[in-house]
Formats: sequence, C-alpha cells, structure tokens
Amino acid sequence: RRHTRYISVTGVQTCALPISIQNNVANLNRQGISLLDSTNNDINGNTASSNTQYGIYFSGSTDNNLTNNTINSNTFNGVYLSASADNNLTNNTINSNGTGILINASSSIITGNTTNSNRNYGIYALSSGSSTITNNTSNLNKNLGIMLVSSESSTITDRKSTRLNSSHTDISRMPSSA
Repeated sequence: RRHTRYISVTGVQTCALPISIQNNVANLNRQGISLLDSTNNDINGNTASSNTQYGIYFSGSTDNNLTNNTINSNTFNGVYLSASADNNLTNNTINSNGTGILINASSSIITGNTTNSNRNYGIYALSSGSSTITNNTSNLNKNLGIMLVSSESSTITDRKSTRLNSSHTDISRMPSSA
C-alpha cells in the first residue's frame, strides 16, 4: 500500500497583494511558493525543496524580486515563471530539479544564479523576449546549461561558467519558427 503525503498543496501562496516572503521553509508540497496574478513581491532567503511540482511558481505575476533562495530537488522545475513579465531572479541556488529555471515570460532579469545538476536544463527561456541572462553558473545539467527558444531579443552576457553539460553544448539559441 502506497501513501502519498503532502503538507499542503502550496506551502506559501499569494494572490494580488504585494507582500514580502522571507526566511520560510516550503518543502514537501506540490508547489513550495506560488504567486498568482501578483505584483511587487519580495521573495528572499527561503528554502523550497522536494516539492512534487515546482519550488517557486509565478503565474501572471510581474515586477517581483526572487533573491537569495535555495531551491533544490523539485520534481518539475526549481523556478517556473509563466506569463510573468519584468521579474528579477538574483543570487539563487537552484540545483537538482527537473529544469532549474524555466521562464515563459518577457523582460525578466536572471543574474548571479547557480543552476547545477538539473535533469534537463539549467536555464530554459521560451518566448522570453527582452530578458537578460547574465553572470549565472550552470554546470552538469543533463541537456544544456542555458537554452533560449523564440527569445530573439534576449541577451546572455558574462556567464561565469557553463560547462560539463551532457549535450556537449553549453548554450543554445533557437529562433522562432517561420
């Protein structure tokens, strides 16, 4: 007989109100921390690990800061930004997830993060135009360190290290289909 136990569906969730989420532990949930249609939040110094979906999930959420969090060993993605523009992800440790950071959102800044040993990609940007990915470390991921798909106006600069990823290619950019 198999038992599946969740502490809750989401460890910490906010909708619409700007708040500060600091120094929490959100482990063993479906989603560790979730922002839904929310603006101007600060998520700082939290741990979101071993969740069955995402460590931290933004949906329709803009102008948020995700800083100095530890996001490890989540089944799908460590951080997933869905339809969430203008967010800043800075100095987070995001290791051993399905994909470290998955963004499907424009104009985000991803800087100084560590995304190592993920089962797919370190950072995967899909339709994320005008985003900046700079000074991140992305090593030992099964596929690529950094992958951009349909994100032509996004930039990658000053990468600290993108090596030893299984694909033997560390950064890839794929244009939109014609």
